[in-house]
Amino acid sequence: MKYDFNSLAEKFSRRFLKTGDVLFREGDTNGDGFIIETGELELTKRHQDIVERAAVLNEGEVVGVWKTLFNNDTRFFTATANQDTSVIVIPEAHLKFLIDKADPFLLHCFRKWIDVSRSHMIEKSAGS
Repeated sequence: MKYDFNSLAEKFSRRFLKTGDVLFREGDTNGDGFIIETGELELTKRHQDIVERAAVLNEGEVVGVWKTLFNNDTRFFTATANQDTSVIVIPEAHLKFLIDKADPFLLHCFRKWIDVSRSHMIEKSAGS
């Protein structure tokens, strides 16, 4: 499915990454969110001395919002471009503005859904 990013790109900036470029690192404090316009990002997480792949994200997917959405101090993952990639940058201040305006019930449901999703992923990886 092709997405029309022009309206978002007019309001927000774009960032271009070459293969191997890091968009953000696990532990970073910046909370900007990103929409992948073209290309592919790989999310990795460090567990002691081992770096594990958490996900591969493609065009249209959103990345980098968990830190701001859950009001955490740092990022959970490192995002690296697997190929030349373009992202639309949604500034942390704008994300906070949207979260503050969100319906409290829907926000609660979303955060609980993510918790269930996360525990399912943990159970799945523990079983492999």
